Amino acid sequence: MDIQIDRPDVEHAIHQLSELRGQTPADIVGQVMLGELSKELDLRARLSPERLAWLDDVRKLQAHIRTLPVLDDRSPDEMLYDADGLPK
Repeated sequence: MDIQIDRPDVEHAIHQLSELRGQTPADIVGQVMLGELSKELDLRARLSPERLAWLDDVRKLQAHIRTLPVLDDRSPDEMLYDADGLPK
C-alpha cells in the first residue's frame, strides 16, 4: 500500500526526524504508527463498553467539527485581548 502525505509540515517533520535518527522515512512513520496503535489498543482494552462508546462519540464530534469552516482566523489571544494585552 502506498501512502501519500499531502501536508508539507508533516513531510518535513518525517524527513527531519529520519535525518536526525539515521533511519528511513518509512521506518520513522512505521515506528510512530505502531506506537500510536499500541496506545489506542491499550486504551480500548482498559475502557468499559460505555466509556468506549462515549469516546467514539466524542471522536466523531471532533471529526465533524474539523470539517466546519473557520469563521474567524484570529488567534485566541487576538480575540480575547486588545493591543495593550488587556481583556477586550
